[in-house]
Amino acid sequence: METNGSIGPNLFIYNSLLGAVKQTEKYAEVEKIMEDIRVEGVCPNVVTYNTLMSIYVEQGHPRKALSVLEEILEKGLSPSPVSYSTALLCYRRMEGGNGALKFFLELGEIYQNGEIGKDTPEEDWVEEFVKFENFTIRNCNQVMRRWLIKRTPLTTDVLKLLMEMVQMDKAGLRSGRAEYEHLIWACTHEGHYTGAKELYNRIREHESEISLSVCNHVIWLMGKSKKWWAALEIYEHLLDKGPKPNNLSYELVVSHFNILLTSKTFAAVQVFKRMVEQGEKPTVISYGALLSALEKVDVMSAMDESASNDPNAAVSKKRQ
Repeated sequence: METNGSIGPNLFIYNSLLGAVKQTEKYAEVEKIMEDIRVEGVCPNVVTYNTLMSIYVEQGHPRKALSVLEEILEKGLSPSPVSYSTALLCYRRMEGGNGALKFFLELGEIYQNGEIGKDTPEEDWVEEFVKFENFTIRNCNQVMRRWLIKRTPLTTDVLKLLMEMVQMDKAGLRSGRAEYEHLIWACTHEGHYTGAKELYNRIREHESEISLSVCNHVIWLMGKSKKWWAALEIYEHLLDKGPKPNNLSYELVVSHFNILLTSKTFAAVQVFKRMVEQGEKPTVISYGALLSALEKVDVMSAMDESASNDPNAAVSKKRQ
């Protein structure tokens, strides 16, 4: 506004001040500027509130930023795509993957009802919703990855991971191979095997390819978690579906059978034969792993034979 030839405070100036505060990180000035806006009777617009939301996010106050979005709606203003994107960012900062999903679903419902975009025809809301969808998927995957690497109780990690994937399925949001593989690499503890197996299965079901290094990682994790038959199943997938296993794949599987082969099963030999049939050249480590597994089978066979000749030994073994 103009008064006696001088320019008084106006919305453009205040928005510029807030933008400068955000750029310089002089956050102590924010409340002073907002108070001046109220005192001067200037009505903030969506740009004002969007900048305020971004400042609160940068300060580490995502809940405060979400309250600003509520204020936008309460004042009858129409949030812009930036408003909604910033809200999704708030949920990522709060590690609220489920909250982001819920927000995205509510946003989609409002959009389908024609309540979004009617006041901003200049915005391409179809394109914006594609961005919201991709942002939500990235948000959820980043949150899940942080759960896995934070060393929190493993059962909590995996439960939250599985529940999050189910909720994403219900929302029609499906991650791709790259996102699932990144999550698999974050599975490094025994308790993560359920989550890793689910992620592996999803790649197999919905994608045409999977990384061999990821498959080897899952085989390693299954062995570490004492899920040896699950490890063998994945190795069989490599032989039947690809990608072609390498020596590391075989060595991982056979090393698991050093523990597993306690009966007269020669699964290790079968795995070895299939490896050779596939054109892989066994290494010294491969032969060593096979011999170690066969040695264990021989020891168990000797124990069985001894028990069959000694009734007392048989009773003792049965008690074990």
